[in-house]
Amino acid sequence: MTKEPSKYIILGLHLVVWLFLFVVSVSIQLRDYGFENSFLRAIVNLSTIAGLFYIHFYLIDYLFEKKRYVLYAITVILIIGITTIGRVYFNEEMMRLPVDQIIIDRTLSVWLFGVVTCFAALVVSFLYQMIKNRYAKERLHLEIINQQNEAKIQYLKAQINPHFLFNSLNNIYSLSVIKSDQTPDMVLKLSSLLRYAIYEGEKKKVPLIREVEQIKEFIALFEMKSEEKLNVDFLVEGSMADVEIEPMLLIPLVENCFKHGNFEQNPAAFAEIKLELNQGKLSFSTKNIMDTNQQKDEVGGVGLSNIRKRLDLNYPDRHTFATKSDDGLFMVHLSLNLN
Repeated sequence: MTKEPSKYIILGLHLVVWLFLFVVSVSIQLRDYGFENSFLRAIVNLSTIAGLFYIHFYLIDYLFEKKRYVLYAITVILIIGITTIGRVYFNEEMMRLPVDQIIIDRTLSVWLFGVVTCFAALVVSFLYQMIKNRYAKERLHLEIINQQNEAKIQYLKAQINPHFLFNSLNNIYSLSVIKSDQTPDMVLKLSSLLRYAIYEGEKKKVPLIREVEQIKEFIALFEMKSEEKLNVDFLVEGSMADVEIEPMLLIPLVENCFKHGNFEQNPAAFAEIKLELNQGKLSFSTKNIMDTNQQKDEVGGVGLSNIRKRLDLNYPDRHTFATKSDDGLFMVHLSLNLN
């Protein structure tokens, strides 16, 4: 939705319209009534119509919008009647000119003109206020939807972070049992990852380079629990300058890759992770050996299900997300339009 104009712009537009109508009114009457009388007639008549125009806003909001239609109709008829009588009385009695200059008598056309102009002001006022109210309701509706979506996203992130934490703590526990010298370094890396997940994870967007840095930290953290060098490749192609992404969107995909890769028991286990950037398009893929014995929460687990929901909320119609199982391999591919 487009940004709402400021109140000063709206006020300025109203003043310009009323000033234009005032000039037109004076110009039309100038030849017949002279400048002074035309000026006074224009002020009184336009002030009355303007008052009617703006008072009608409150009648719409407090009667029509609340479906009190009968009271609204009665009030509008009374206002038109009173306003018309007042204007005709002023124009024909208070502003009466010498006999040879009188060009308007109190005829049906005078009363009809008074009613029509008042009614026209109310019609324009009605259309203006109804459009304004519908716009405000639409904005409120979108704000509620955004708040609901944000609450969903935070809920999904709250599910991911403990899962991520528990896996990392298990790794640290494994090292502490064997009294590995790597345990302190592993704690520091976990601390860095948690700081990112907790503080920057609350943001809507972070620089992509920060997410990539944390992926590298996570890979290093995972590799530290093994005495043997693990077959893990992480390839990044393309410039990440000025590119932003939702935080904690890619890390769960890497976590899933390690979780189901069975590195502990399978010497042939491997993980291939690739990130490509090309003209605002991000491609992120993972490939790993699929351990058929690890089906505790389906292939991919809770993490991938949450990623799908978050993509639908934050990148609707701007992403593709697919998983594939083939010949003992599990592959994930995410394509994201960041423009």
